[in-house]
Amino acid sequence: MESTIWLACKAVQGLLLDEVAVLVSTADGRRLSLFVAKDRVRFLKGNAPQSDLEVDAQIPVQLIDRNQSFGLVTLPAEPIEGSRVAKVSAALLATQ
Repeated sequence: MESTIWLACKAVQGLLLDEVAVLVSTADGRRLSLFVAKDRVRFLKGNAPQSDLEVDAQIPVQLIDRNQSFGLVTLPAEPIEGSRVAKVSAALLATQ
């Protein structure tokens, strides 16, 4: 069932100019942090973040499995803490 899907997240300016730090909320309430190249991120209200302020964004993930409540996804990069596979709320997933 693996397919590419978009995961809602928050983004802040990364350490490098061409990346952002992405904050992903998991189904169990944890917040995973990972660095993703800016050109792989959709910024929902305009431009990429220019400071520490969080902006709404989406990142492409591989959907492993899904039901009405949750989705099991593979993140596009290794998070600072935890695994690349994360259980997220189905409400955060979008096909477009």
